[in-house]
Amino acid sequence: VPLGFLGNMVRDSETKALHDFYVAPLPRTKLILSYLTAAFIATMILSTFNMVFGLLTLYLISGEMLPIMSIIKVYLVIILFAVTFSSLFYLVITFIKTSNAHGTLSTLAGTLIGFLAGLYVPIGSFSSTIRDILTLLPTMHAASLMRRIYMDDALTKAFGSFDDEASVYARFFGVDLELFNQNLNSLTLIILLIV
Repeated sequence: VPLGFLGNMVRDSETKALHDFYVAPLPRTKLILSYLTAAFIATMILSTFNMVFGLLTLYLISGEMLPIMSIIKVYLVIILFAVTFSSLFYLVITFIKTSNAHGTLSTLAGTLIGFLAGLYVPIGSFSSTIRDILTLLPTMHAASLMRRIYMDDALTKAFGSFDDEASVYARFFGVDLELFNQNLNSLTLIILLIV
């Protein structure tokens, strides 16, 4: 979402509309913050809609609902993701000069994000070197944090007292992440996303 929305900045640059802002008595920091804030707001609106739709779907299919504290955690994590990825894609967009290049980047990012977050292929299917590379990426951190919140009770219900099997499953599917044979807890993932 932020990458798509920041296409407005590319379009403004391409059509020279940014030059109008540059001659206005407006600090460039405010201009930058306006693009970032707009991308953040658009991301939050669409992510909130997606979260509500997902929770309703989960309830209608399973009859289960996330506990209220888990829903609050999900929303806080969404805020973190919106800030992180709006900022990250803003940095990337500063190197893009045309709408065509932005469209190509958006297509590539949209396709690759599923692989880079372990959505299409479980991270456990890859070699340890590829797993370590994927674990370095913020997309994998984000997916892991979200999986931990959504799957916390489900893993306990599914595996019961079989902690070893639950641990193997969680590592294979990217709920728990290891980097160079070190477990990454939720706080570490949050710090990495902030950095």
